[in-house]
Amino acid sequence: MRRILRRSLPSVLVLPALLAGCDLTDPEACTAEIRYGISVEVYNLADGRPISEGLAGVLQEGEYSEEMTVRENLVEGAPERAGTYDMTITAEGYETLRQNGISVRENECHVETRTLTAELTPIPLG
Repeated sequence: MRRILRRSLPSVLVLPALLAGCDLTDPEACTAEIRYGISVEVYNLADGRPISEGLAGVLQEGEYSEEMTVRENLVEGAPERAGTYDMTITAEGYETLRQNGISVRENECHVETRTLTAELTPIPLG
């Protein structure tokens, strides 16, 4: 029994030494996933409810322009693209929201997502 422990002991010591340089819990670790530079949750200013009906967003930076991806009340854009953007968000029955100068930075592997909240003002009926 002692022989088995002696032979196993070096491999038990080597594994932690190999992993010492790796942080397996690091959320910024390099991955193959695409991360959006801008992520915006959109709500009704009057009642706080999420807006998803007729929701759209556009990002611009100089000559670059993109339609943002829409999922329920979330609009996302600038996938893996650092820069400074002007953003327009629209939804049926609401005033257009514009925000300029949204800065997206990059890190070693991905962009650093800017998570924002937008509250749109309902257009009065009549």
